Amino acid sequence: MQILAAANRLPDPRALAAPRASEDYNAIAAAILLKCRAGETLSDREIRRGSWCLWETEPALAGTLAFRVILAGVEEAPGKRPFRALASSFMQSFDPTRDGMEATGQALASKAAKAGRPWIVLQYRYAIFEPKRGPDLVAQAAIDAGRSPTKLLSDEGLGSLNAQSGYARACAARSLERLAADVLMAGHRRFELVRAIGLHSDKRLIFEDHAPLVANALILPFRNAPLDQTLQHQILNLALGLFGDPRLPSKRWSRMEEAAAVVRRWLIRASLRQFFDVVDVVATERMWKYRRAFWEAVDRAELILDARVVFAKDGALVARRSFGAELPFSIFAGGTVQANHAVLLMRTGRGVVAEWSHNGKCIIWSDAEDPMAPRLHQREYDPSRLRHPSATDALDRHVFAVSHVHSDQYSWQGKVAAKLHQMTGVRIAPADYGISQR
Repeated sequence: MQILAAANRLPDPRALAAPRASEDYNAIAAAILLKCRAGETLSDREIRRGSWCLWETEPALAGTLAFRVILAGVEEAPGKRPFRALASSFMQSFDPTRDGMEATGQALASKAAKAGRPWIVLQYRYAIFEPKRGPDLVAQAAIDAGRSPTKLLSDEGLGSLNAQSGYARACAARSLERLAADVLMAGHRRFELVRAIGLHSDKRLIFEDHAPLVANALILPFRNAPLDQTLQHQILNLALGLFGDPRLPSKRWSRMEEAAAVVRRWLIRASLRQFFDVVDVVATERMWKYRRAFWEAVDRAELILDARVVFAKDGALVARRSFGAELPFSIFAGGTVQANHAVLLMRTGRGVVAEWSHNGKCIIWSDAEDPMAPRLHQREYDPSRLRHPSATDALDRHVFAVSHVHSDQYSWQGKVAAKLHQMTGVRIAPADYGISQR
């Protein structure tokens, strides 16, 4: 505490320096290297300029004779400007795997006390000049404070720290890794922290290569835990906006397969909610609660492998208003369909189900590879391709269809359950979807 008290009495100079845009640092690096090889002494100005030539220039001076001369010059310099230049270069180019990073950190740590605020405080609290410990300590402190690492360091005195600097990148990565592993944190707090750490204000990734870290921190803590529907909706909208739909061909989700599997499962349930909630608004069907109970039972049995909703005009408007711009759905194009009609398409077993709203039927194609069977995730559907007028409820037919009659007697439900059992080997019992049991 005596160190911190002393630091608070020290002046607070501009902490971070910056390279001059007008300088040719490649030429400066080459000149400094030649001068050191000739045994000539570097001036304070050359030491400051050389600090910006350690890792980002050609030639890079880290690991050369000039590197050792620059570190010694900073340690011996009576003023603070050489220290600020080296510390700023260290923060900007930080990568613990780079040559000379450890030695640079040691040189800076040894002089932090003389450098004054904020460096003495940052080194004392967070060991920021220790490449292996510093980012971890900053990451944990930022999480505890509910801030991004960049905001934490800015509040501690590095007001001009570049949010895309190497040090900010490392601290953000450690923070996101910690959030992904922490299953106890409140969901809404995690959501806000991930946004603060990983995203710009316009919801773009700060670091593109942090995409898997952002996805994992958002999603993985909930893979085996219940999640509030409102929060799940927020996470889905953010993840889909950042990375697209994982059910469609995409390289983005290939870097985070575990998170993609969770999102695909969430999207199935989101599509079911989308279908039932929207049709609840645009339809007035007395027996609708029985359909919801049945298909939710099928979902609990994990028989639905994929799902997609197709809306007509009225449903599309309600879906966009209720579920946001990112949760995908399809629309009808051409054909004959009422403005409030909808279809829930589902993959189950080897087949495809088309569950029509209102007075429509439940139609099941036993083989999804049948050329006449609908494919999921098209943008538009001709309604005639989602019907099969000649289909019956005979289980031995390739295409099965049943009307939603006598719902309160569980008539159609029993027939569909029998067809699903035939296709999957899993039996959905009446007790699973009976209204009195819910």
